[in-house]
Parts: sequence; structure tokens; C-alpha cells
Amino acid sequence: MLHTLPGWLNINSGNGRSTGTVNYSVNPNTDLEKREGILTIAGKIFYLFFIFENGILLTEGVILKPI
Repeated sequence: MLHTLPGWLNINSGNGRSTGTVNYSVNPNTDLEKREGILTIAGKIFYLFFIFENGILLTEGVILKPI
């Protein structure tokens, strides 16, 4: 189940009906602002983030949040 789907986040595979892999991609960040998104997959919550400073990507990651 997709919790939120920002316009910059794309789900490329995974239909929610079987076990397996969910593949996602992100569109280019032309304004270099912080991005955040939340996905719920198989009952687990994943927090995606990308942080920029002065046009440089400082950090990115995916965190599995405890339920």
C-alpha cells in the first residue's frame, strides 16, 4: 500500500498482490529542495529523504520506521 506519492516519486514495479521486490525511482530535483516521502509496504513504513545544501546533495536514505 502506498501511503503518499509525491510527484517526484515513481513506483516502477510491485503490484501489492504478491511477495517480492518493490522498485522505485525519483525524478531529478531541479529546485534542490529537501524531499520526503512515506511508503507503506507489507505493513512496514519506509521514510525516504533527500537533503540538499547550496545545490549539493548532502544525504539521502530510506529508513524503516518501527510500528
